[in-house]
Amino acid sequence: MLGKTQAQEAADGAVAVQAGRDVVMHVGVTTPEEVRALASDTFKADFVKMLGMAEAIAEARANKVLEAFIDRVERVNPSALRYANDPDFRYTLYTAQKTAARTDNSGLHDLLVELLVQRTFEAPRSLIQLVLNESIEVVQRISTSQINTLSLAFVILTLRFASVASFDTFLKTMDVYVEPLLSDVAGSKASLSHLEYAGCGTNSDTMRRLMADMLLRSYPGAFQQGASEAEAGIKVLSPAARRLLVPCEHNPARVQVLSGTREMLDDLCKQLQLDERDTKMLQAIFQGQRIDVRNVRSVCITKRPYLARLFDVWDKSALTSFSPTSVGIAIAHANLSKYGDIGPLSNWIN
Repeated sequence: MLGKTQAQEAADGAVAVQAGRDVVMHVGVTTPEEVRALASDTFKADFVKMLGMAEAIAEARANKVLEAFIDRVERVNPSALRYANDPDFRYTLYTAQKTAARTDNSGLHDLLVELLVQRTFEAPRSLIQLVLNESIEVVQRISTSQINTLSLAFVILTLRFASVASFDTFLKTMDVYVEPLLSDVAGSKASLSHLEYAGCGTNSDTMRRLMADMLLRSYPGAFQQGASEAEAGIKVLSPAARRLLVPCEHNPARVQVLSGTREMLDDLCKQLQLDERDTKMLQAIFQGQRIDVRNVRSVCITKRPYLARLFDVWDKSALTSFSPTSVGIAIAHANLSKYGDIGPLSNWIN
């Protein structure tokens, strides 16, 4: 290369290497400002230019999601900003921005941010990361009511709330995680078929799960009929074991065990170091008579009239034979996270 200059110029954040002429290698994006600039430039170059007069609106919506994402990541997982160097993450973020740009739906924007944030905690190419990638792609193809439908199915079919140890706590849990969904749920056959087409769920003609059966199976402790003091053998129970007995919520003249499930009761007995006799007696009370399945609906709607909508939308639609896929679960999980902590997605996808 005799007689040729080796003078170089390199932009900020880059390293220049001589190879006959300049070769510029960017060393990476690590700060919120760099992530923001990179994502904005990509979005403008590849999407906004196609929209003409709608450019300002699209850009504002996309930037809103970007800013919300960066703000959340800085608070909960700041080291994840390094993923801005990863082409797969760049593509996923761009997809989320495109989806946000197409609609002024704040609920959808919040859902996209939640899915993006959850993705930053997952290892590259792990099952959960792949599911979250697909969820961000799919969510633009389903409606708010279908997102609520997936969330409702996830609550009823999959979630088991450890906090439910009585009928009262069952009702309070429904208040938080079910009531907000019921105002806009899509249970029609066409809607559920579209969710199946989008890869969010499956329908089975051989399965029919009615709401009362599902609630009794998931939360047996909330529907105890209780036992009389004589039947419970209270006098021979140890003081520690008696701490788990309370007046029956459905019949105050009787007593019931304060536990949501048999597994929860067994754990409580171990924690209290109860002997075998106490444990078996409490198990017998817990597994005794329960409210008849035919009366579960009336018991529920007497205390919470809105639950009539739950029974109707479920039992009178194809939801009785619908199940969310991994993608449907991820979308439902992200949607329900705005109501409270329901545990990591890895509890259901692993």
